[in-house]
Amino acid sequence: YQLIAIFFGMDVGYFVLKGGIYHLVNTVFFGVRRSVEWLKSFLFITGLEGVVLVPIVLLQVYFNLSMQNVLVYFVIILIFVKILTFYKTYLIFFRRGAAFLQIFLYFCALEVVPLAALGGILVAIGNFLKINY
Repeated sequence: YQLIAIFFGMDVGYFVLKGGIYHLVNTVFFGVRRSVEWLKSFLFITGLEGVVLVPIVLLQVYFNLSMQNVLVYFVIILIFVKILTFYKTYLIFFRRGAAFLQIFLYFCALEVVPLAALGGILVAIGNFLKINY
């Protein structure tokens, strides 16, 4: 239970920090109205991702589904969610044609890099806890 609590705390911290960074960056560059619209969309997309991942988690826990199938399903859902996030970001912030490069920089800085950092941190914590527990 301690390991689950540690990983849960890391995930909650990740989403709180990511939401704060989104709000700060979007308010500075795009205004409060668009920032609030984006945060509502982001919360909906994140909630939808959680709802879609529940069945595979239940199948893995109760029916011992192979981890390879779980990872394939998870990667497909993650790619779909990132594409949906990319599209929603484009609709809210970058409708004008001159900002084509800016959307890639925005998306990489606020989506891909934090996700990669979270993955690396979780692996490092998992290895550290594996040694200590």
